[in-house]
Amino acid sequence: MTLASKMKYALILVIAISAGASIWFILGSTSAFNRSWDLIETVIFFAVLIPTVFFCILAVAWVATGFKMESRTHIIPYIFLVVFLLLFSSILFLNATPYGWLKESVTSDWTQITADERFKYRLEVVNPFQRNSHTRLHLVERNTKEEIIIPTDLRIDNIGLIGGRRDQTSYHDFSLPEWMVTSVLTPTETENIYILTTTSRSGVGIVTIEIDIIARTASRIE
Repeated sequence: MTLASKMKYALILVIAISAGASIWFILGSTSAFNRSWDLIETVIFFAVLIPTVFFCILAVAWVATGFKMESRTHIIPYIFLVVFLLLFSSILFLNATPYGWLKESVTSDWTQITADERFKYRLEVVNPFQRNSHTRLHLVERNTKEEIIIPTDLRIDNIGLIGGRRDQTSYHDFSLPEWMVTSVLTPTETENIYILTTTSRSGVGIVTIEIDIIARTASRIE
């Protein structure tokens, strides 16, 4: 295999890497089209993605029309093209994330304990500020350590601004004041039936939801 052939196949590989980086950036920066770009991502789109696509097209045209390395003068544009595409591809790869589409992005309220001391619980928002966002009640039974996830129909996006953290695992042996939490889970006289009430900090007003632990359902109480 001649040197020109090796350089041709290397350029094809670089084109594939650049194309993959471009697709990865578009999907990762929009969470698979579930949100719009922020300011930084918009700048990267115009300053990095568009030039990358343009030079990818030039590289494809070069390969398709017959890759030639007849003189040393061809080496300069070749090196420029390869270095440019690899550099900009790395920028695209590093500025996209799998969270929000391939992996869940979760923020949560403070972890609390129910009045009957049976459950630790917290309200969670999955993929906040996106079209695919949703909320769920996360419970852990204290005796069995069983984790229970119950989806709710609440539309809360600003829970992450309240102060809860995704990695918080501690719970409190006292009732937190309303200004610190987004929701309160209260036991009822019926076994395995709880009432979830959002607070004024939730951003959706006061909403009351009946939680069935056994059926894993959440039903609004009008």
